[in-house]
Amino acid sequence: MGRSKRVADPGAIVEAAYELIDREGYENFSARKLAQNLGISHMTLYNYLAFGEILDGVIARGFEEVTGAVRPRIAVEVEGPRRPCALYRIIAEELLEYAKRRPNLYRFSFQSGFGPTTGDPKVQRLFWSGIDLVQGLLDPIRQEELRRDGFLFLVLVNGLILAFLSGRHGMDEAACRRNIEWGYSRILGGFCGGLTTPGTGIPR
Repeated sequence: MGRSKRVADPGAIVEAAYELIDREGYENFSARKLAQNLGISHMTLYNYLAFGEILDGVIARGFEEVTGAVRPRIAVEVEGPRRPCALYRIIAEELLEYAKRRPNLYRFSFQSGFGPTTGDPKVQRLFWSGIDLVQGLLDPIRQEELRRDGFLFLVLVNGLILAFLSGRHGMDEAACRRNIEWGYSRILGGFCGGLTTPGTGIPR
C-alpha cells in the first residue's frame, strides 16, 4: 500500500466536514467518508484531529458564518441607538437565514445529540455568546436579566426554526417569522421601552 496523502492544514479537514454535513446530513456523516473525500486514509485523519474535535470545528465554523452576518448589523442597530434587545431579533433573523441556506448543518448544530452536548468549553460558550456582543451596554443586573430572557427567546426561536425545517404544525417561513416576532415582543419587549418597529407596533 502506498503512503497516504498528507493534509497541509487541519482546518481543511473541518472545512471538508462542514461541506459534507451540509450536503448529506450528519446522519450520513462518518470519519471514513470524510477521509475518502480528503483522499487520505481513515487512520491518517486521526493524526490531525480526533472525531469530536472535527465536529466541534464544524459547529464553530457555523457560528462564524452566522456571527459574520450578525456583527455588521449589530454595529448599526445596537451600538448606535443603544437598544441591546435588538441583538436578539437580529440573531433570530440570521439563524433562520442560516437554516434556510444550510438546513443539515442547522439540525446538526441545534438538534443532534452532539451539538448541544459537546464537552468543549469553547464550543459550549458559542451557544451562549449572544450577550457578549453587547457587553458594556447594560449595567450588570440588567445584563443578567437580558441573558436570561434572551436565552428563553432563542430556545423558542430554535424550536420554531426546527419546526419550519421539518414542516411540522404548518410552520412555513411566514408563520415562523410571525411567531418569532410574537415571542420577541412577549419575552424581550420590556427591555425596549416605548421603541417600536415602524408600522407594526411591535416593541424593538
